[in-house]
Amino acid sequence: RFGIDVALYDFIGENEDQHYLEKMHPVYIKGNMNYFLSQSDQSLLTLKLLTESIGSTIIACNVPDEEAVRKLYERGIFLTQRDGSVSDL
Repeated sequence: RFGIDVALYDFIGENEDQHYLEKMHPVYIKGNMNYFLSQSDQSLLTLKLLTESIGSTIIACNVPDEEAVRKLYERGIFLTQRDGSVSDL
């Protein structure tokens, strides 16, 4: 109906995850900030490299305050969503 048929759940960077993203080619991947903050450096790096290689962007949502924005920035997540609006750091 809306032309949106991409969903990502529990990305762990295995081949099937990579092929899924390459096939679906989402414009962005949006996830709860806690997901991005809880990932190991290796998992997050894998996700960022993959999204960059297919031209996608990561957006962290449910970002409550500037402290959370800072933590995401330190992890290399530069787009955040607070109060329904997306901000670029």
